Amino acid sequence: MSLNSFIRNLQNKPYGARIRILWTTTIIIGIVLVAVWLATLKNNISNLGGENILGDNPLPDNNFLADQGNQAQNNYITAERTGLTPAGASEIFFKVNNPTQDILNFSPLDQIELKVGQTILTPLKLTNRQGQTFVKKILSNTENFGTLTFQQIEADNGTLIFDNLFFEQAPTNIFKETLELDFKNLSKTQELRD
Repeated sequence: MSLNSFIRNLQNKPYGARIRILWTTTIIIGIVLVAVWLATLKNNISNLGGENILGDNPLPDNNFLADQGNQAQNNYITAERTGLTPAGASEIFFKVNNPTQDILNFSPLDQIELKVGQTILTPLKLTNRQGQTFVKKILSNTENFGTLTFQQIEADNGTLIFDNLFFEQAPTNIFKETLELDFKNLSKTQELRD
């Protein structure tokens, strides 16, 4: 039976029969749609525990973040270059790379220090490369570029410490990053990204 003959057959039926067929078909389609919706709802409710149903780019769990926090390696912050301001202050240009799926909370100004020999220096300013206030949160999968300004540094090397770093999803896993700086190598001219 072709579709045309099926439609002609329906059109030739009495009005009451056509109405019954219409409502029966509508109810059956409605029941199928409700069943599909309930199955999807059940699947979504069962995944409320935080499991990523898409499977792509899963969010790091707390164990991953705890491991990140316990690492003493410089995973996120890199010193790029040093220089002097016209006023004679020393600048350290750095970048922060956050390759995770979480937001990295950056060190406040009072939690950053530079150890030069036995002296501990605190930064005078923390800005981005345009001279504006540096961001407090490094978004996932982004890089931010900043500048630390200190009083003039007269040393060959030092240790730069960023303390009180943590991820949004694990705020109790506070960690720090330590950068060993060789000021002679870092003062060589190289292109910096704004």
